[in-house]
Amino acid sequence: MEFKRMTISQWVKERKEAKEKARLARQSSSAAVVPTKAIAKASITDAKASASSGAASQITHFAAAANLPPPKPIVTGLPPSQELALLQKHFLTPINKLDNHGFVPSIPTDADIQKARDAQEVSKGWEQCERCLKRFQVFPGRRESDGALTSGGICVHHPGKFKRTEQKMDCCGEYSSSAKGCETSPCHIFKVTDPKRLASLWNFVETPPNASPNVHKAVSFDCEMAYTVYGLEVVRVTATSWPKGEVILDVLVRPLGSIIDFNSKFSGVFASDFAAASLHPTISEAMPRQNTSGRPVLPLVASPQDARSLLHSLISPETVLLGHALENDLRALRMVHNRVSDTALLYPHPKGLPIRYSLRVLAKDHMDRIVQTGGNVTGHDSAEDARVAGELVLVKIKIKWASMRRDGWELVDGVMTKGA
Repeated sequence: MEFKRMTISQWVKERKEAKEKARLARQSSSAAVVPTKAIAKASITDAKASASSGAASQITHFAAAANLPPPKPIVTGLPPSQELALLQKHFLTPINKLDNHGFVPSIPTDADIQKARDAQEVSKGWEQCERCLKRFQVFPGRRESDGALTSGGICVHHPGKFKRTEQKMDCCGEYSSSAKGCETSPCHIFKVTDPKRLASLWNFVETPPNASPNVHKAVSFDCEMAYTVYGLEVVRVTATSWPKGEVILDVLVRPLGSIIDFNSKFSGVFASDFAAASLHPTISEAMPRQNTSGRPVLPLVASPQDARSLLHSLISPETVLLGHALENDLRALRMVHNRVSDTALLYPHPKGLPIRYSLRVLAKDHMDRIVQTGGNVTGHDSAEDARVAGELVLVKIKIKWASMRRDGWELVDGVMTKGA
């Protein structure tokens, strides 16, 4: 038997070519048995799907959201006080050892912040685009020559992810993640995750004590973010009571930097929302109202610091904050809060961190509920996301109480009691 001598790169290249030939052969064999009408129908469907910003896609998303049945309440069999007791005893998710996964358990020091500022000074505003990975420059005060906020022109990218199981992009079906993007955006974007650099813009704080009699013992909350000249900044903050799910705070937030991309597909926040909003600095005024189209008109607060103060007025260091992938929301509001119940950690992925199930997947798998149906039309709804995260915790509590009852626990005068 003769063996061909080759370098590793040659071997890798041949393996890729062999896989591509096998894939094309499978496609040819499957296409041969598909009727012509089916092929035509599939082509039309693909064309409609690729026009994500077109009217057909928008109507589909809108109809899907409108036709969904009202969600079924999660009934645990316990009064709210006992649900809170189980939450505090069994379903807190410690974050003190998760700083490598985005959580910030302590406030960055002044020395660390200064190092971050020195590094930014050296970088001269150069960043890497989060979508297409190209290098570009950011001008927070606008470029003198033309008033631009960023360099690099348009961004050509894939809005979806590369699905390794199917070996193709989930946005356009391309069989290579390195293929030219299928979507264009007016400019490049970036985000900052390093706590020291985040703190150099405005620093983290620990949740302050709160002597108010109206402080909540558990709150679900969610933030929506847009891309600015300072990275990913918070533009909406929503908090709901737990376990009832009533909205107790819902505000738009004026970011510190000029917005370069509202990220509306995911944030659910549009330029028109800011145009319709009026400034409301107090918690009693910070509640949405409806406009004639049925879309909520949210009040606006002047800065991220003001939004954080409003949230702090509702909670204390002992309050349990519930949400999904809370490291993103806590970073966005520069909060250090260690009593959390994070559904991304309560429902861990079998492969472990940093891989996590999305909120949408968890809602479908554990509550048979379809969420985040807004698509390009309305995007995500932070009030919905906050409620769903809280209800996923209730699912855990329901299962826990059922297990306890099998072990002899019962509810006596509204209190969980171990039977004799």
